Amino acid sequence: LPPELFFICSASAQYIGAVIAFRLFDRLAPASVAWLRVIGAALILLVFSARRLRKQGAWTKDEIISAASFGIAVAFMNLTFYLAIDRLDLGKGVAIEFIGPITVAALRTRTSRNAVALILAVVGVVILSGLELGNEPLGLLYIFLASIMWALYIVIGSKVASFDRGVSGLGIGLLIGAVFIAPFGAPSS
Repeated sequence: LPPELFFICSASAQYIGAVIAFRLFDRLAPASVAWLRVIGAALILLVFSARRLRKQGAWTKDEIISAASFGIAVAFMNLTFYLAIDRLDLGKGVAIEFIGPITVAALRTRTSRNAVALILAVVGVVILSGLELGNEPLGLLYIFLASIMWALYIVIGSKVASFDRGVSGLGIGLLIGAVFIAPFGAPSS
């Protein structure tokens, strides 16, 4: 299947998940929703990769550190994104969060075609987020932190993917990430 199809499915799932999470904020604190999402994702990925984990050799120290860093970035990305959309308009938050991936793309752009796509993405972020940033400084701080975590997710994720351990690296990383955001999510859950 073409990679664009996977991107569309992934983006759809990500933002459908954000809408579902946002609707849960009336019943559960955003930090708890993020924590439970990270725990749930870690467990699902570990179940699906259990057979592969048993067949693979021992993980090196570099692989464990990379998977942990990746999982911590993903966990904090979810946490700060949920804290942001609790304070900001969802559409504006999503648009501003794209600054992280756009920055990574800008630093890695090597062709004029990619540069044109990058410019179009920047224009899209400006249009979707609006020219004014609003008067919610804490929400903006959280969304910019989520954007930075998304950039780290991309950079560290490419390293974890190079280990060729399938989704087990993400599962192990998310489990470690869940431990790191537990002080924020566990108390209110």
